[in-house]
Amino acid sequence: MSSFKVGLKEIAREVNYSINTVSRALRDCDDISNTTKSIIRQKALELGYFPNRASLKIKIENRPVIALVYREFNDHFFSTLSDKILNNLNDEEIVISIKRVHEEKLTRKCVKTLVTNGVDIILSFLDVSNDAIELVNLFKVHLLVVGKYSDSFNISCFFLDDEKAGILVGKYLVDNKYTSILFIGDKEPSTKKKYRGFERTIHKYQIEANIKSLIYPLNKNEFISILFREKIDAIYCVNNKIAFEVNSLLDNIINQKKALLIGNDSDGYNYENQISFPMISFDYSLMASEIKNVIIKLTNETKSLHYKIMFDVFLKTDF
Repeated sequence: MSSFKVGLKEIAREVNYSINTVSRALRDCDDISNTTKSIIRQKALELGYFPNRASLKIKIENRPVIALVYREFNDHFFSTLSDKILNNLNDEEIVISIKRVHEEKLTRKCVKTLVTNGVDIILSFLDVSNDAIELVNLFKVHLLVVGKYSDSFNISCFFLDDEKAGILVGKYLVDNKYTSILFIGDKEPSTKKKYRGFERTIHKYQIEANIKSLIYPLNKNEFISILFREKIDAIYCVNNKIAFEVNSLLDNIINQKKALLIGNDSDGYNYENQISFPMISFDYSLMASEIKNVIIKLTNETKSLHYKIMFDVFLKTDF
């Protein structure tokens, strides 16, 4: 069935629900059960239903609308990159909205709000929940995720070469003859990639190296115990938020030679003019430019286009 012929009536006939129930399910109304919503949404997708989003919004001078979704404004990654993206889009005929959320992920509720308000492209600095992806598919909204990788076919991603980040740190520590190293990660998927590149490189060139690991948030006593017991001489933190907390702890430990600290600029807080350790970084301007190029392409396309773009990283030691 062609998508332009599919309406609420056709979906209702297929699923044997009333047109009102179908309408409320597709608008994610609370009085419709999740089971019913799932059945109706799935059938809508199968039939190629295209919601009349123009009836949900008033277009501003008929220009496309983009929403930047973030959680923490003082996140250096977001604040720096979003500023460059906005500057790049300044001369384009695009309406830009910025939305702060409190959740860890982009949720279905957030997508529903954005779509209702006429958003055409969602640029998310958060991971995306599965039910949010379902709504994005239904409403034919373009979803771009920045700084995170997703293997979902329906999401465009702009992400960093995290495994190379680990390799660069490992090589730097080997070259400078550090032998007892503490890796501090978080629960982000990128941590596994950084650790894989880091560990393989260390053991490739320095078989006898001692590597320990901790997961953030840190237990202060456990951290100090490992530091002394293992005679740690270098600490690799997967982001600068962790690195600065560790740096503060190290400054307050008496009778201990301060270990070398290595951070990561791709995900952390903006401690301007306070950087005093090597860290992984990347070209913010290049990523912002690529994001702009993709946004321009998507604003001129009605069909679904999806991009997976990985960006190079480098180890910055001139602090």
